Amino acid sequence: FEKFEDVRPGIGKPSRSWIDRECRRIAKEMMTRNQAFSNLVESAYPNAVRLSIHSHSNEGPKFGIDLLGGVHKDRVVTPWHNVIVQNSDGTLAIKKREDVNLLKYE
Repeated sequence: FEKFEDVRPGIGKPSRSWIDRECRRIAKEMMTRNQAFSNLVESAYPNAVRLSIHSHSNEGPKFGIDLLGGVHKDRVVTPWHNVIVQNSDGTLAIKKREDVNLLKYE
């Protein structure tokens, strides 16, 4: 949303409230599409095991898998929301980007 001048030529920079409204509208569209896709997959493959990188209750119909093998505060961690760092002793750790001391890691 930083360069709306490109999207809205001649109008200029949008207001914060306009950006907030657009973000809410886009988020609702994304949730609607996600639910529609989920319904389609469920109807097309009713007996399939459905895996997800997101946390789920694992009671069905989707089951969350942990790609990185670490749980952080009762949620599945993903490479999209975290970084992997190598400590000085050679061990690997999964951390939130904002929790990584950039002076400690290259």
